[in-house]
Amino acid sequence: MVGIDGSPASLAAFEFALEEAALRGGTVAALCCWEECGSPSWQEPLPFVDSHALRRGAEARFHEVASQLARRHPDVPVTTEFVIERPQRALIDSAKDATLLVLGNRGNESPTCLLLGPVTQTALLEAWCPVVVIPTANLRPRLPPR
Repeated sequence: MVGIDGSPASLAAFEFALEEAALRGGTVAALCCWEECGSPSWQEPLPFVDSHALRRGAEARFHEVASQLARRHPDVPVTTEFVIERPQRALIDSAKDATLLVLGNRGNESPTCLLLGPVTQTALLEAWCPVVVIPTANLRPRLPPR
C-alpha cells in the first residue's frame, strides 16, 4: 500500500513500493485521498471555485501519474483508488491487510520545516503493518510529463 498526493516524497514512495513489489513478486495498491473544498478541515471556503471540477481534475491526474509510474515496472500489478476521505483514516484503514505501508516523509500540505507530516506521523503511530518512510532528499522523482 502506498499513499500518493503528487508531492515529490509521495512519488518517491510510489517508486520504492514498485521496486519492493518487483523484488518480492508482490502488488501495489496506490491510494490518493481528497478532501472537498468547504469541508470542516478546510480553513476557509474558496470563492468562485468549482470544487467538483477540482476533484475530477485531481483524480484524473492521479490516475495518469500512477499509470505512467507503473509502466516502469510492468511486471508489478498496480491498483489505484481515489477516495474522498481524510488521508490519515483512509490510509490506516486501507493498510489493515497490507504487508507494508509506504509513505513520503511529508506531503503537499506540510511545511518544509517538518521532518514528518501529520499523515506520516499518524501512520507510524497507528498502522497495523510495517511503515516505510521515504524522505524527499534521497530520491527526487519528477512528475511524468503531461
